[in-house]
Amino acid sequence: MSARPVLGIIACNRTVGTEVAQTVINRYATAAMRYADCAALIIPSLPDHMHAREIVGRLDGVLLTGTPSNVAPALYGDTAAGEGPFDPDRDRMMIELVEATIAAQRPLFGICRAGIRRARLWRGRRFGGSAGRGRFGRRVRRALGLLPLLDAPRRGLAR
Repeated sequence: MSARPVLGIIACNRTVGTEVAQTVINRYATAAMRYADCAALIIPSLPDHMHAREIVGRLDGVLLTGTPSNVAPALYGDTAAGEGPFDPDRDRMMIELVEATIAAQRPLFGICRAGIRRARLWRGRRFGGSAGRGRFGRRVRRALGLLPLLDAPRRGLAR
């Protein structure tokens, strides 16, 4: 029996009781595993303790899930306060994941408004405000200008 591909799924930081936990909504994980016929691992949004480049080479693809949090406007050069909730550690890990996934030529998937909006932002496209401008936007365009979302070589994640 051959091993199934392994999909990394980014986690959110959510408060559970009185502590912050790494969470992934079950419907995202179960749908990915069922329809892509893959195993899955949760990628913690703890960029102070790990880097995406350490793990992406061990994965066959990465999934950017939906989340209730919004991208903090400061990340794309906007001075407006924006509407929360925000998850800055997830945003930092997401930036690293996108850059490392593209560099490793692994498939990158985005689900729901949050995953797609973040992918669009990292591709330098606007989704309101001044997203995609400034230092962050340039970094994103440079990182993702090489491969469009979902165009990395397929390694068994498509049916």
